Amino acid sequence: MSAFVSALGAEPRALDPASHDRVLAYLSHLPQLTASALMQVVGDAVGPDGLALAGRGLADTTRLASSPAEIWRDIAATNADEIGPALDVLIAMLQDLRRDLPRGDRLAEVFGGAETWRRALSV
Repeated sequence: MSAFVSALGAEPRALDPASHDRVLAYLSHLPQLTASALMQVVGDAVGPDGLALAGRGLADTTRLASSPAEIWRDIAATNADEIGPALDVLIAMLQDLRRDLPRGDRLAEVFGGAETWRRALSV
């Protein structure tokens, strides 16, 4: 399997099943659920006429929202023990940002940390 992955141009990594499920909950499943939820909230709020005013930022951020629900229903069910806590962390972060809107201190911290992590992302 390692040779096959290498032949595809990827770098094989070995993870135990529990680590795999946790890492994928954050790297794959959380972004999918977040993009889909965001697109649903935005679409419900602004409708087709509002979406006509959207720029590349919304399109880029919600690209994953076009994924088929049938696949993700099974993924969510089989990895719910890891996806649930990942969602809890994201929800807590969003609640922090919500509480901090008048001041912006937490927003500055999150943006700074996010910028650092985004630079570390190798895609």
